Amino acid sequence: MRGVITFALLMQLLVSISWTWGQDSEGTNDHLGSSKNSQREQIIRQQRGQLRSANPVQRRFAVYELGRLGAIEAAAEIKELLHDESSLVRYFAMGALIDLDVKDIRLEAREFLKERETANILVGVQALLSLKDTESYAEILTFLDNPSPSVRQGVATTFGLYQFNEAIPALKRHLADPDETVRFWCLCALGAIGDKDTASFVAKFIADPNAQIQKAAVMALGQIDPEGHRNTLRTVLKTGSPDLRQAALLGLARVADPEALEAAICSGKDWLLNYYCSPQTCSLLERTRIPRALVRRKPIREVLVIISTLTRKKIDVSGNVPERMLAASYGQNIALLGPTPSAMALLCSLPPLFLDRDRGLSFVVDDDAIRVVTEEEARKLWADWGKARASK
Repeated sequence: MRGVITFALLMQLLVSISWTWGQDSEGTNDHLGSSKNSQREQIIRQQRGQLRSANPVQRRFAVYELGRLGAIEAAAEIKELLHDESSLVRYFAMGALIDLDVKDIRLEAREFLKERETANILVGVQALLSLKDTESYAEILTFLDNPSPSVRQGVATTFGLYQFNEAIPALKRHLADPDETVRFWCLCALGAIGDKDTASFVAKFIADPNAQIQKAAVMALGQIDPEGHRNTLRTVLKTGSPDLRQAALLGLARVADPEALEAAICSGKDWLLNYYCSPQTCSLLERTRIPRALVRRKPIREVLVIISTLTRKKIDVSGNVPERMLAASYGQNIALLGPTPSAMALLCSLPPLFLDRDRGLSFVVDDDAIRVVTEEEARKLWADWGKARASK
């Protein structure tokens, strides 16, 4: 099924390339907009024709494309394929109708609950949850007791995806499930639902003997109530395994915890910093010097990218730093901009945040960018900042 989706994306790319080949690249925006609309309409016409193909692979590809393109005009034709002889075509048809937000599929969705294939059962559950069909809730919940672990796992995941509050008692009960994967996804579902009344219950599983259950519990607790269980997450951050510490960092990011921010910076996993991009984090950076451990571990260009990531601000070298200091691999994160306003205007409230004496570089944070300065300018900025503070 994943291969079908990959093939679909490849085919769409090929259609796009073939259609736009030779078009005038200097056309107006209006022309480009109409071209895109014409291209979309052409693809929709082609794929609607493929819905009647004798080849089931072509039918399911067409259904997938029409759902992806939001072709609501093809909804009636797609609905007919809910009774297709191919289970995969039926699966893609129901998925497309969910994407298109078609409402009159309640009866068909209930029929999907009787299918043998796990994927079709689950897409039926998704359809009924998206429709908020309360009459089917009791039947849906019984699938958590299905003999197949894959069905139980998939249903638990779906309950979390749709934040199905009615499933909370059943999810808690199935944390005693004999299958560890089912227990893992039940915890994840409770985290996604986010009911604070379940936080203390979930926290107990941090001490579970299974490492994956521990990780799921920490992740769920960080989603449900990171503020109320900040101390628990901080304890995990200090004493847990690497996986548990990473899960705790994600939870503490939601409350811009300063200990967690420092740990994230020093962890070597810079992708974690994307979870710390918030106004609270920017305020925290403005009050806090960059940890010395970061200075020891990171070259200046990496430090700048980290701060740029955290603050969502571009980097301005203003001609003070050779471009070679900033490796080409960071080109997507760094913009070489023109001069910024005067240093005094910048530093009445904010000192330079970082000084790398080995390279003679420092930087300050402006409203729009992170500005790199030389050490000589940094000394003057520090002095001016001190005078500004003393005069207040």
